[in-house]
Amino acid sequence: MQSALNQSDIYKDRAHRKYFSDMKKLFDYVYDIIDVLGMSLFGNIEKLRVHKLYNIDPKMLSAIIETKLEHYFSGFECPLCGCKCRHNNKLKRHIETTYGTISFDSPYYKCKNCDKFYEPYVSALNIRKGKYQYDVQKIVAKVASSVPFDETAEILYDTHGLSLSQATVHELTNELAAHARLEEISPEAATIHEIIEQATRPNKARPVLVFAADGAMSPTRTEKGKPNAWKEAKGIRVYLLDGQHLAQVLSWHQICDKHRFKSFLQQIKQQNLFPEDKVRICCIGDGAGWIWEAMEEAFPDARQILDYYHCQEHIHEFANARFADKAARDKWLRETTNRLFQNKLSSVLAGLRRMKLTGEAAEKRDALCSYLSKNKDRMDYGKAKRGGYPLGSGAIESANKFISHIRLKRSGAWWKVDLANNILALRCSRYNKSFDRFFAAYEKSQRQDLGPARPHLSLCQGAGRK
Repeated sequence: MQSALNQSDIYKDRAHRKYFSDMKKLFDYVYDIIDVLGMSLFGNIEKLRVHKLYNIDPKMLSAIIETKLEHYFSGFECPLCGCKCRHNNKLKRHIETTYGTISFDSPYYKCKNCDKFYEPYVSALNIRKGKYQYDVQKIVAKVASSVPFDETAEILYDTHGLSLSQATVHELTNELAAHARLEEISPEAATIHEIIEQATRPNKARPVLVFAADGAMSPTRTEKGKPNAWKEAKGIRVYLLDGQHLAQVLSWHQICDKHRFKSFLQQIKQQNLFPEDKVRICCIGDGAGWIWEAMEEAFPDARQILDYYHCQEHIHEFANARFADKAARDKWLRETTNRLFQNKLSSVLAGLRRMKLTGEAAEKRDALCSYLSKNKDRMDYGKAKRGGYPLGSGAIESANKFISHIRLKRSGAWWKVDLANNILALRCSRYNKSFDRFFAAYEKSQRQDLGPARPHLSLCQGAGRK
C-alpha cells in the first residue's frame, strides 16, 4: 500500500515538474513579446493574438507588465524640466481585458521643481478611462454592430466571461462609432488601385466602376411626445464590374437628406481613391432625383443608367391597366422591351401618346411617359449591355439588406437617428474591410502624451491638487 502511494507521488511530482516547465516556456515566450515602452496595452494584446496566444492567465500578464514597467520607469524624470522625480506612493489598478482582470501597482511621481504629479504607467499603456479597456471595446462594438445590445452582452459573457450591462455595451459601441466618419472607414487608395489592377486586362476595355445608390426606410424615434417615423437611409455602394465578376470597393449608408448625401459623394471624390483614367465610371439608380443630382455634381462625366428592372415595373404597371387581354399585353411588352434595347425610346413614347385612353389607364400612361422622358438619356440598354455596364441595381438593394435592414429593422426597435447612423457606420467599416485599421487609428488618437496627472487624494494627502 505504501509503495503504491509512493509511486502515485512520483507521477504527481513528474506532472508537477512538466507543468511548470511548460509554464516557464510560455512565460518566457510571452515576456519577450510584451513591449510596454513602445506599444500600448491594446497593441500588446493585439500582438499576442497575432502569435495565436488566446488564453493566457491574466496573473501572468499582470506580473510581466508590472515588472517591465518598473524596469523602464525606475528612474523617472520630469518631462518638463528633466529633473528626477520622487516616488509618491502607488495606486492599485484593476482593469478588465479580454484576457481577464489585469492588476498592477501604478506609482505616482512628483517633480519638486514643477510641483507636478505624473502617473507614467497609465500613459505608457494608454489605459482607457473606466474599467473596460480598448480590446474589450473593440470586440463589443464589432458584435453590437451585428446583434442587439442585450444579445451582445450575453455573447461576450459566454465567450470571454465579461459581465457587461446593456447600458455599458451601448456606451462602448457609440463612443467608438462617433469617430467612424466616411474618410475614416473608406478603404485605402492603394487597396482600391490593387483591385482595379487585378481587373484590368491587356487590350480590353477598362473595367467599369459602378456607383449604385438607393434608399432604405429605417425606423426612427422622434422628439418626445411625437409619433415614431420611418426615415430614408441613403446608401451608396461602389464596386468594380469586370464581366460577371463584382469586386466590392466601398459602402456608406446614413439616414440623411439629399444635401448630406451630396456631401458624402464629394468626400469620396476628394479622397482621390479611384484612378479615373483607368476605369469607366457609371451610376445606376431607380430614377430618384437625388441620386442623379449628387452624381452629376461629383462625377459629371459618369455614365448614368436607369435600373432596367425598375423601369420594367413601371411599364408592367401601365400594361396591366391598359390591356385586359393577356396575349395583347404580352405582345406589347415584348415589343416595348425590344425598342428600349434598340434605343428607340421616341417610338415607345409616340406609341403611348397615340393611345386613346381614359380613367386609370390614362393616368398610368401619363405617369409612364413622364418617367421615361425624365430618364431618356439613361435607357440605352442595348449599348450598356454590350459595353459591360450593369442593367440592374441589385447590388445596392442587397447592400441595403445586409447593412441596414438586418440590424436596424428588428421587432420593436425604433432608433434615434444619430445612434442608427453610428451602427450603420460601423457596419460599413466591416464590409469595407477597414474596421481593424479604423479601430487602431481610434485607439491611437485617444493616447495621452506623458503629462501631469491629477493626483489621487487618498495617496497624496497634503500635497495639493493640481
